[in-house]
Amino acid sequence: MKNMNFVSLALCGALSAAEPVVKAPVTRIGVFTDGVSAVLRQFTPPPGDVLIDENLTPINGSLFVTPSDAVSLINVKRSINTPTENPFDDIGTFFKGKKVTITLTASGNGTMPVYTGILQSSGSYITLKTNNGKFISFQQHRIADITSDEIPASGETEKWVWLFRHRSRIGGPTFISYLSNGLNWFPAMRLTLLPQNKMEIRRSATVSNELEDLKDTDIVLFTGSPNIETRQQIAVPKQKSNHVMAYAAARPEVADGAFTPSSGTTEDIQSRSIGKFSLKKGDTLFLPLDAAETEFKRIVVWNIPDKRDHWGRANRNDSGELFDAITFKNPFKDAICSSLTHVVDGEKEIGLVRSRWINPKEEATLEISKCFTVTGKQREYEENGKSSGNYSSLKSRGSTEYIAGHNYRKVTVNGEITLKNHRKSTARVEVKQNFSGELVKSDNSPALTYTDRGVYSVNPQGELKWTLDLPAGKEQKLTYQYTVLVRM
Repeated sequence: MKNMNFVSLALCGALSAAEPVVKAPVTRIGVFTDGVSAVLRQFTPPPGDVLIDENLTPINGSLFVTPSDAVSLINVKRSINTPTENPFDDIGTFFKGKKVTITLTASGNGTMPVYTGILQSSGSYITLKTNNGKFISFQQHRIADITSDEIPASGETEKWVWLFRHRSRIGGPTFISYLSNGLNWFPAMRLTLLPQNKMEIRRSATVSNELEDLKDTDIVLFTGSPNIETRQQIAVPKQKSNHVMAYAAARPEVADGAFTPSSGTTEDIQSRSIGKFSLKKGDTLFLPLDAAETEFKRIVVWNIPDKRDHWGRANRNDSGELFDAITFKNPFKDAICSSLTHVVDGEKEIGLVRSRWINPKEEATLEISKCFTVTGKQREYEENGKSSGNYSSLKSRGSTEYIAGHNYRKVTVNGEITLKNHRKSTARVEVKQNFSGELVKSDNSPALTYTDRGVYSVNPQGELKWTLDLPAGKEQKLTYQYTVLVRM
């Protein structure tokens, strides 16, 4: 570890740039869950040109200045008086011309060399003028310790800053707004199952700051999914060229100087202010948001996939898995955004699942754990009794049809679903059976819907949905029959 021991601090250095230097701190930031943030900076410019000593990282096309009448921002390189924070990061700025004692790392098992002198220059190599008038140079990465009797509270550092120009006197504050990468917020919920089918929902937010240090900044959490075509940031030069962005179009002044009144028509993007926070770059903030109580229902869900491809041929034997689930209505006045959801029942950890967007008062179903206490079996077979998965000897059976240059045979398929409840209480079960073809018949009155999944198939894609109460210890069989065209 590189250590520094400073006996005293002294002030030195002055601005070498002709323009005054100001800061434009982030006063408000709106954070989306996908890592994009709406950044608002504020400063009051003095007359004439001014340098903004800030690291602006706008996504291309999103940078805007208010008021915007005849103003421009130019990225320029200037020598800026910079406060001392970590002088080791810039040895030349903070130690040049100072008497220092430098200890180097040892080579092999040798001793650590120590040199005292006046620092002459820095870079990849450090040069010292020793007390006897000799010069010695060594690579900067070899430095283990630096000891100095003095170090300035600030120093002149050459860096890229933003030159703000305006033709007329701006009487009030100026705002710089843009979209930027660097901040994320992660929504989460905790569902606690309570007696009498009650449930407590607690929402929280975790904000991760990888943008820059924020001080007393209003943080707003956005939910929704904005359509952002690009996330490419404006290329800020690092070596020679200047990058100029000019704005000439006037914008009407509004009450707060930064935002026009809301139209009141945007409902798919929601915002929630959580107050002012100071976060260092790299900090993570966890914040409880709110809580509410609602009712829930326990249900077992079983989504059985279609076992045929677009040509009607069998392509899988998997019948899917049964899940223990809960259904509930959103009790909050705003939507519940997609988030990780932790479900607990007393001391039992039930699941950590991702919930979808749930509108106010909308009912949602969460699959919280695999179900082992309600079991199910499903099979399909053709009317001759053989498995529908073996077609090598079935090409001649059934009627044939010629469609779009191919022969298809029409097959009648029977399906059976068997459910058994091993629980001590009645289980509400929801079964969805997906299939390809035309339904002939089914028992227990399932709901039938056809989806758009079969748009590229000669067979329509259907779904049967049964919802039933299965008493404790009981078994129930569900049957259905459909016809399907199988490509030969």
